[in-house]
Amino acid sequence: MLSLSSHIPPPHSNGFIATTPSRSDAVADESSGSVHANMEGSSPCILLAIAIFKIYLQGYYKGDEHDVIPIHWMPLECILHNKFSIESDVWAYGICLWEIFSYTLQLYYGMTHEEVIKYIKDGNVLGCPENTPLPVYALMRRCWNRKTSDRPSFKEINHCIQHSIAEHECKTALEIGK
Repeated sequence: MLSLSSHIPPPHSNGFIATTPSRSDAVADESSGSVHANMEGSSPCILLAIAIFKIYLQGYYKGDEHDVIPIHWMPLECILHNKFSIESDVWAYGICLWEIFSYTLQLYYGMTHEEVIKYIKDGNVLGCPENTPLPVYALMRRCWNRKTSDRPSFKEINHCIQHSIAEHECKTALEIGK
């Protein structure tokens, strides 16, 4: 029997990952005293797991008109043509990076789904979160390239992140040595 867990790499615990903010699945609303489940934050994970399995079996996943997709995490080829691929996963990864470095600010704040689609169609992308290293934001922008073939592979992404970690550790060591 094919198991997805055998294809998922173990979590890493280096300084970069350990210091990134965690994402909460619930948000407290102090004014009303209630807690809201963050369904937008968890739904893409479930859909992504299904899409990855289907991509694994046939190279890409083409949904049907009844599929519900998380617009805020998807590139135009998913939104307009319901076609999912490794390249669309790269786009979603760039969005996840943005969420981490923005400390989970709301994506496309104040925009309706239709406005988000128009915003992306017009060639716009999310701005650089405050205090984000420029190489990391440059990587996000590469992930959001309209042309799927110009998006980085996950191997390239890993290399960029490892390079950023090494650079950060080097700068930190130099600052400690002063």
